[in-house]
Amino acid sequence: MVSVGINVKTKSWEVEISHPWESLQVILSEPEKTLPFFPYFEGIQGDRVRFKVPRFVFNFGYEFKLTVGFQEHRAVYTFTGDRGYSQ
Repeated sequence: MVSVGINVKTKSWEVEISHPWESLQVILSEPEKTLPFFPYFEGIQGDRVRFKVPRFVFNFGYEFKLTVGFQEHRAVYTFTGDRGYSQ
């Protein structure tokens, strides 16, 4: 059994998945299949990921460069950059 955790600022989720870690690595190494389940996900193109955060009258978006890495039974998605835009 593998425990998968997600930490988004102050929110975190942890679930146990009854699949072998090797199978999960294949899926987690393809972020276009997993990122649509992240809060505020808007799209992915290559190594660039966009998130859209609705706030009252305006919608704010953020674009980051994504790198995917693996540690002991853990997938690490690292988002870097500070590019924001309003829509």
